[in-house]
Amino acid sequence: MARVKIADAGGDTMTFVKIPEMEQYFGVVMENMDAKGIRNLPIRDDDVILCSYPRSGCHWLWEQMRMIQTGKPEVDDLDKDAAMFENISHGEMDDAASPRVLNTHLWFTQFPAEVTTKKTKLVLLYRNPKDVFNRGSYSVYLKKWEQMMEQHPDHPIHLITFEDLKKNPIEELSKLSKFLGKDYDVSFLQAVSDACALDKMRSKKAAGRIWQERVADNQKFMQSFYRQ
Repeated sequence: MARVKIADAGGDTMTFVKIPEMEQYFGVVMENMDAKGIRNLPIRDDDVILCSYPRSGCHWLWEQMRMIQTGKPEVDDLDKDAAMFENISHGEMDDAASPRVLNTHLWFTQFPAEVTTKKTKLVLLYRNPKDVFNRGSYSVYLKKWEQMMEQHPDHPIHLITFEDLKKNPIEELSKLSKFLGKDYDVSFLQAVSDACALDKMRSKKAAGRIWQERVADNQKFMQSFYRQ
């Protein structure tokens, strides 16, 4: 399995790996990813899945989705990467409490098969291509999603942009909440938005458990995941 170090704009590097069964590159935390096993991961009826290209604002939105699902606008120690298809094992999936907010950078064709059969709700986050992670092809990723929506027109999917969420957080969170079957007032949505301010997220989440344990040498790089 090949490894390669890639530098960000500030010169900090992160090591990536190439999974034989996948076309994409992945972080070393996913080096033991069971690409074939992902297709067999069990999906619950109340699961929701955040789908995004790397560095699209997924850590930020995932935390807000988690608060909407639990009804608690509080940041806790739960790590997004522990709810990611690329990281999670069957045992970890089974142990996770409902409602689960799962997430992934994979293409829809690489998702667990039950996502299609159960019509699991999907939230697709995207942003200005100039601001996403610049290795790999963002255009290919978006094309895959265009194909998915053409092939599965009845699958429930909510589209949201990072820019809209940043500019109009309450409006966008309201639309997202309704898609997820929730009916919150403005005060709750404001509390979610305030709790997920990027400066708070950086201090609370940037050195998450999984990244501390598996890639301690990548901490400077990880700090840049929580950015404008």
